[in-house]
This record gives sequence, C-alpha cells and structure tokens, in this order.
Amino acid sequence: MTTTTKHTDQTHQQYVQNIEHRLRALETDFERLEAEADKSIKKPSEQLAEARKTFNEKRRELRTRLAKAESSAGSAWKEMKAGLDAAWTELSESFERARKVLPMKQTASKASAAH
Repeated sequence: MTTTTKHTDQTHQQYVQNIEHRLRALETDFERLEAEADKSIKKPSEQLAEARKTFNEKRRELRTRLAKAESSAGSAWKEMKAGLDAAWTELSESFERARKVLPMKQTASKASAAH
C-alpha cells in the first residue's frame, strides 16, 4: 500500500467517522425535539408527523449509505462520498423543517452547525 493510498484510506475513514458523529448529534437533537413536541402538543399536527416521517426516512437512507461507504474504495468511494454528502444535506434539511414546525428551546443544533 502506497503512502497516498494510506492517506486516502485514513481520510475516507475520518470522513465516515465525522458523518457518524454528526448523525448521532443530530439524532440526539431530533429526540429532544420529539420529546418537547410530545410534552407540549396533545395532538401532533400532520405537519409534525410528516416531519418525523421524513427525518426517519432520511436517517435510514444515510445509515444505509454509511454502511456501504465503510467498505468502498477508489472510485467507488468518490461516488459514495457524493451520495453521503447529498444524504447528509437532505437529513439536515429535514431536521430544520421539523424544527420550524416546533422550535427547540436551544436556538441552534450543534450537528447542523458542524456542516
């Protein structure tokens, strides 16, 4: 394995770990958002229900891409990275839409700000 290949593998691994870290932070923020919604709303709105559904779908999609990305290499990694970037953006946007339906007490998400 060449130095360049080792660096690429390390960068690949660091990128995946970074996405996983941000995903866990965003999931924590979303769980907090859901808990606030459950406490403050007797009957969740359709808008909030849709936001939950969308967030969960986007989260599953990102987790699937992460699992595939961990074992990808070379040109496949470049394609996977682009897909991960897109999936992260979609998940972050779905979180922001949910947050607008029911704003969190904290003003900003740590995970969203990390992107």
